[in-house]
Amino acid sequence: MKKIIPILASAAILLTLTACSGNNDKTPIGNNNSTQTNNSSQTSEPSSTVGNDSSTDTSEDSQVGGDVSTPQDIKPEIKSNGEFKYFYDDALNGIVIAGYEGDPTDIVIPDTIEDKPVVKIGDSAFKQDFVNNTGIKSITIPDTVTVIGIQAFYNCAGITSIDIPDSVTTIDNAAFCGCESLTSIEIPDGATTMGDLVFKSCTGLKSVKLPAGITVIGRETFASCTNLESLDVPDGVTTIQTYAFQYCASLTDLKLPDSVIELNGCNNIHTFEYCKKIKITYKGKVFDYDHLDDLRIEIYGE
Repeated sequence: MKKIIPILASAAILLTLTACSGNNDKTPIGNNNSTQTNNSSQTSEPSSTVGNDSSTDTSEDSQVGGDVSTPQDIKPEIKSNGEFKYFYDDALNGIVIAGYEGDPTDIVIPDTIEDKPVVKIGDSAFKQDFVNNTGIKSITIPDTVTVIGIQAFYNCAGITSIDIPDSVTTIDNAAFCGCESLTSIEIPDGATTMGDLVFKSCTGLKSVKLPAGITVIGRETFASCTNLESLDVPDGVTTIQTYAFQYCASLTDLKLPDSVIELNGCNNIHTFEYCKKIKITYKGKVFDYDHLDDLRIEIYGE
């Protein structure tokens, strides 16, 4: 009986080992299944990859739409001919003046560089700081130029003369802001777009001829033009933005066309703030500084 018990115990151990061995055999199958599952997930990876490709495509689409990482936003190569800095603009199909390195005080911008037309005075191209003003006195712009960029002549305090050709269609924000020695300027009728602050703080400016094609006098266009005495706003202008004539202390004669239907800030006198000498002619009536609310009623019918 004692011999039988060890035999039975051995048999039980053997069965247990066989069962564990069977579990171990099944475990790889489970692993194979999980491997297959992983393979399935790997098989799904291409669709995930396709998803990534799709997101890549979407990104590319957004890049085409002007994503900040798009090559379109990469700064172009700026070259120099010893006098002007410049670059080629594909969209404008011509040369953009990016800066000035010459010595002359009377600057004549060329009509071509590298046999390509000069089509734009670039943003801040001749901009001066308040400490290091180079003393530019006059600017002649060629008739190939169509755009004068943002702050193109900002704070060129010594400029007394600017010749703008008929080819110019756009004058961007603050293009001549701070040109305090400029006494008169004529904007040709070809210009149809003028931004904000174009002549702000041109304290020496006395006379301006505005182009016939504009429809808006922008925000602060003539703000702080303290010597401006009179101005005829051309027919076709519909809107005069807030602060357009703020601090024009010498302005006594402003003629508005019947086309004006919007005078922003008039209710709070912001458009003509501190223009205490002003007399505005509109639809045959004259309104002084103390009767700007009457002008508003005349325009809006309120």
